[in-house]
Amino acid sequence: EALSFIKNSVDKEEPFFCMIAPNAPHSPFNVPKAWQDRYRDSGEPETYQRFMGMVSNIDHNVGILRARLEEWGLEQNTIVVFTSDHGDLCGEHGRDNKGVPMEGSARIPFLVHAPGVVPPGTVVREALGTVDFKPTILALLGVANPGTDEGRDASALFRTGRAPDGW
Repeated sequence: EALSFIKNSVDKEEPFFCMIAPNAPHSPFNVPKAWQDRYRDSGEPETYQRFMGMVSNIDHNVGILRARLEEWGLEQNTIVVFTSDHGDLCGEHGRDNKGVPMEGSARIPFLVHAPGVVPPGTVVREALGTVDFKPTILALLGVANPGTDEGRDASALFRTGRAPDGW
């Protein structure tokens, strides 16, 4: 649906916004069999195979999105953000799911592809929260923010890899 929207509904000369929010990886862990079977010989429980199959399916589809952006000449002027609201423990520390402040559930990816804005290979080690996403992305886009957010503009972290003064 996102590819169809970008291909058929977006004026490629004008800014656009498209948010993709898959439910995966999430219970009930329904994943196409081809992705589930990828981990059949892992020795892990069935639920873990399904979880990892969902993750692999998402990775595959993000790859397709990136390839289409390149094919349509949009890759160099499109900011792509990949993130999640939480991780899952998948059995670490004898726990499943989320809800405890451990690495597997609390530390999530926040990947930003922004040619000419965020240098490739930049690593941000500061802790951010979901409330920081909006002011940060608006700043990376050069869009004025009304300043009524609870979050902080972390764009300097992405541009330079260093926290701004007073962070």
